[in-house]
Amino acid sequence: MMNVPALSRRHLICCLTVISFALPVSAQPTQAEEARIDLVSPFPGTVAIAKSPTIIFRSSQPLHAEGRLILLDGNDVTAMVTEEDVGYRITAPGILPAGEHQLIIFAYDLDGQPVEQEFVFVSRHSESFEEIASDNRLSTTVKSVLQRSTDTDAALDTAAPAVSFPYSSFDSYLSSNSTIKEGGWQSSFRTNVRYYDQNAPLIEPEKKGLGLIDFLMTSDYTADQYQARVEIGDTTIAESKNTIDLLTRRGGQTRITIGNLTVSGFGVLGRENTYEIDGLGLAFNSNDHIMGGSAGMDFFDRRLTVKAVHTRGGDDGNYLGSWSESQRRKGEATGLIIVTDFFEQALITDFEIDTSSLTLNDDESVEFTDTAYRFLVSGYGGASDYQLGYSYTGPQYEVIGNQSIIKDWAGFDFNGGTTLTDHTVRLLLNYSWDNVEDAPIYARLYSFTGGLDYRYSAWQRFPLGLTIEHNQQRSTDEPDGAQPTSLDTDTLTGSIGFIDGPWAIELRSGYSLQDDSSPTDRDTRLISFSVDPSYTSIFFSILPSWTLNSSEDLTSSVRTDTNTVTLDIYATLFEDRVICEVGGTHDWTSADDDSIDMSNTALYGRLNYRIERLWHLEDTTIAIEYAYNRQEDTIYDSSFSEGILSLVLSSAVPFSF
Repeated sequence: MMNVPALSRRHLICCLTVISFALPVSAQPTQAEEARIDLVSPFPGTVAIAKSPTIIFRSSQPLHAEGRLILLDGNDVTAMVTEEDVGYRITAPGILPAGEHQLIIFAYDLDGQPVEQEFVFVSRHSESFEEIASDNRLSTTVKSVLQRSTDTDAALDTAAPAVSFPYSSFDSYLSSNSTIKEGGWQSSFRTNVRYYDQNAPLIEPEKKGLGLIDFLMTSDYTADQYQARVEIGDTTIAESKNTIDLLTRRGGQTRITIGNLTVSGFGVLGRENTYEIDGLGLAFNSNDHIMGGSAGMDFFDRRLTVKAVHTRGGDDGNYLGSWSESQRRKGEATGLIIVTDFFEQALITDFEIDTSSLTLNDDESVEFTDTAYRFLVSGYGGASDYQLGYSYTGPQYEVIGNQSIIKDWAGFDFNGGTTLTDHTVRLLLNYSWDNVEDAPIYARLYSFTGGLDYRYSAWQRFPLGLTIEHNQQRSTDEPDGAQPTSLDTDTLTGSIGFIDGPWAIELRSGYSLQDDSSPTDRDTRLISFSVDPSYTSIFFSILPSWTLNSSEDLTSSVRTDTNTVTLDIYATLFEDRVICEVGGTHDWTSADDDSIDMSNTALYGRLNYRIERLWHLEDTTIAIEYAYNRQEDTIYDSSFSEGILSLVLSSAVPFSF
């Protein structure tokens, strides 16, 4: 046996002592590491080429299902997460738009510690296009009348004959929205197509069979200092208030912007869109089309804008949605618009001057020409805003395609107010007159309206409102035999509400007194009162209301009262599988001289059963609905009532590609 020196033995004892203390410490379990989440697909730094990319993330530790929240581009997709061997897979809700996407994951590990991670990835739909997709939805409703009962007096026989009443109907809609995008170029196409049929004739303009409701094709290109847009289909033209102002027709328009210069052109049908209109509506026939264009230039960093507009066209006169005294109109209009904003919206000016010419019934030997102009000053500053304007429209000024123009009219208008923490006050003033050229065959009517509107919101549960208005009308230069006009009307309206969670109620009352100082002396007084309580929650809501309008002819002391009562009830049961809807309206009107005593009743009820998912169908519903209508006139001893019980089947098929 080898002898160990004493010093070495002491060293060995010290080493054994250190090891004996170190072993228990090293054997203790270390603290659990924080769970780490990694994005597996799409891999960070790459571009996913797919319309609905596969999204997979992996965690170093298991995550609790409870308390988990997954957000994709701000949308909650937690219910679309499935746990697999490779990790957690997210099924994207349909087609994702191309570009950058944000994925936020929040969960708890098995130790109850919160885990949060955010990822950003990029996707495009194909190698050739950033975005190429089509979202579509085909919905169908089939309705069959199970029972119909009518009770009609001869004096009020408005019931439809049995042969013309639709006992069955089939209604189907196809909505489609498609997009192609690459770089600065983007094109889209949207449309709504309807197929309808029933076992009875239809009222025009509706027609049976397949019909194109609307469509719009657009193409945009954007680059540095350059923008271009083309629209074909049911497009909306907005040039200026006195030329073409928010005109929706079938046709086309284009707009090109190069730096500070913008040029546009359009050509659309002269008549409104109906089911009978087929084709694109593109043509250059000024007899039944409206066409024109504009050019505008911005100066001083868009603080000054100058724009010129010219439009011409015609229409056939009378058709659905339009009426004119002549059978054919044809004309043109030219306008100049100047807009300035040199003081950061504190002082904005808007000036427009226009001329128009019009011929009737293709008789170009008689041409009506006139002018119109307007000037508007407005501004915004802090909590206040104001708007002051003057307008003039000549008696013969008319633009084909602009039905909102009031001819033979001029006046001033002011609208301004301020909004503080608890108070909102607005002042409205208007002074106008007609017969601007003093035609001797007409009287000139001056009108003044002044109003003050006040809202108090310091009591969040008790919103208050008060409106005071005075209107004055005076006529001058009446022709021989014409009665003068001298009316003064004062109106006071107040409202108070109460809001507490799902409960709410609003009380509204109004008082109006009209003083007629003309020889007719028809003074009237109107009193109105309404109560609108409501209870609204996710599964149940009830909205009753009662309105009273009482008018009195102070000359004859005859009072006429109109009461209207409404009720709407909505309830869902069994996780929205069963939906109940009940409601109706009942109104009755009576006069204390027994000249009027009539009532109308309209009731409805609908019981829906929703099938959550049936193959590829969604929103599949089987419903039983009942509608009841009754009209009664006690003075003429007549009445009419009708009750209809129907079975309704509806469903929809969404499909994207």
